[in-house]
Order: sequence, then C-alpha cells, then structure tokens
Amino acid sequence: MNGQVCHEDIEKLVGNERKYDLLVIGLQEVPRTNVLELLENALVESHVLLGKATMQSLQLYMFGFKNSKLYIKDLKVDKQGIGGCGGLIGRKKGAVAIRISYKDIHMVFISCHLSAHARNVEERNSECRHISHSLFSKAGTLTPNQLKSLYGWEISTIDFEELIRFLLESSFKKTFMKHTTICCNLGVERFGWNFMMVMLGPSKVVCASGVSGRGRMQLASKDQLLQEAERGQVFNGYCEGTLAFKPTYKYNIGTSDYDTSYKVRVPAWTDRILYKIEDNDITATLHLYESIDGIYGSDHKPVKAHLCLKSNKLIVQGDRECCLRSELP
Repeated sequence: MNGQVCHEDIEKLVGNERKYDLLVIGLQEVPRTNVLELLENALVESHVLLGKATMQSLQLYMFGFKNSKLYIKDLKVDKQGIGGCGGLIGRKKGAVAIRISYKDIHMVFISCHLSAHARNVEERNSECRHISHSLFSKAGTLTPNQLKSLYGWEISTIDFEELIRFLLESSFKKTFMKHTTICCNLGVERFGWNFMMVMLGPSKVVCASGVSGRGRMQLASKDQLLQEAERGQVFNGYCEGTLAFKPTYKYNIGTSDYDTSYKVRVPAWTDRILYKIEDNDITATLHLYESIDGIYGSDHKPVKAHLCLKSNKLIVQGDRECCLRSELP
C-alpha cells in the first residue's frame, strides 16, 4: 500500500462481488490508519470479520457471510518476521497466515512481504526457507497420526511446499463416507509484496516503453519468479495464470504512469497470485487473473484472480457446496 490508503481505493479493492463465502485480504506496507475499520465499513452489508493476522505493516484479514461462524471448526493465526529495520519505516518483512477449517475444508492463507530489488533473489529464497520452517512450526512437533486426527492432514510438518505460499491455498485432505461435489470459487487480490522483482538485463528505457504486446512478452520471459520456479528453487508444484496484464510496479503515485523519478525503476510483476492443489480429486479452473488498474493510491497495482475448484469427495452429511473468495491487495 506504500503507506497510504483512501476510502475509494478500499471500495475498489473489495469490489461489488459479494457472492463468495470467504473474502481474504492481504496487505503490505499498511499505514497507521485503521484499515480494518475501513474494510468493515465497506463490507458491512454482506460480510463480517472472521479472523486476522497482523505484524505491524503486514496484515491479513478474513471476512465471511454473517452466518459463517457456524461452519468454522478451527481457526489459527501465525506470523514470522525476517529481521531488518523495515518495521521502523512501515515496511515490515515476513509472513502472516490464517489457517481455517471451514465447512470441513482445510485451508491456509499466507501473505508475504520479502526483500526487494532484483539483485536479492538468493536472499528472498533464503527468506522463503526460513519462513517455511518457522510458520505454524508447533504443529511440526505432532506425529503424523495426531496431525491427521486433529486437522485431517497426512503430513508430518507444516511447510509452505506442503501448503501454499504467499497468501492462498486450499488443502483438501479429509476422507468422508458419501460422495458429494464441493465447489469453491476463489477470488484473490494482491497488493505489492515485492517477492520477485522482474528484469535482469534489458535497459530501463526499453522496459518502461515496452509493456504491451510483444514487449510485454519479452519482459515476461525475463521474469525472475518464473526463472526461479523453473530452476526448482521456489514454488514447486504451484500454478499461476498468464501474465496478460501490465507489470504492477512501479507507478508514479496517483497515475498509471511508470516511475519517472531519477531511479527510473524497471517495470515489474511484483504482485502475484499462486496456488497449489494437493488433492487429486480436485480440479482447479482459473477464470480470471488481472490487475486493478483503477487504484491510484499506491505505487503498485493490486492483482486479482478468480479460481474455481471442484472436487468429488466422500462426506458424512450429504451434499455440501462452498464458495470462497480471498482478496489480497
């Protein structure tokens, strides 16, 4: 959020779509303003706060329909800082997470803010490993049978590679007694977490002017996140939509113009949504993956996605349907 917020941007962020059961909003570089109050006011007619995980300027909120608490069996939060002095200037680095069992579906939502700048790729990878070993680490002391009994997870430790990294995951592990179809719609919006800066090599002038058509494809081919994933350093097994939208950073605040300061930052897709499905019975369809260009209060543009999950499960009490939405600015 670049330390700034306004009511109009919050309204655009949450949007007019209110048909989803869960709305999860992840924020980075949050100002000292009471952002939660602004979110609650924007959603007052349809959603209530179910849970939150905060660490100074890094914040994660989960909203649901007003009867949602009837379907929650477990909700836990955790956070993990990664050091540095970013918290002193409103740019706390690390991760915040919410783990929830909702309508017998186990999910983990994680919002991260890692080190910036293209040259720090190995530092980001190291931060990922540190967070991975630390987040929800108490569960790692349980035996596999205890984990399965308590959470329905057939894993021995909590690990980003076993859950989902950077804000969103649905992990469906329970075995029930009668077939049903579970339908989940996940809409995600994300705002500036600086995980992987994009460009290595091309001139800044070319990058700033070549953000459409063939130029955008050339930029995407140099995307650092995609390069690191291809190397097997991060995001093993994760999926992402096509980068069909313009780079989301860095803009002159209040405009849709890329950075014209003396630094002339290279345009980059720093705002990303990735997901991982670990149950073979679940199919995922990504209906939407785009930026919200109408928000001008930050030097980032938020990104949103609409992911539909369908699964044939064995369930105890007949047919159930679940619609989920998670938004990350």
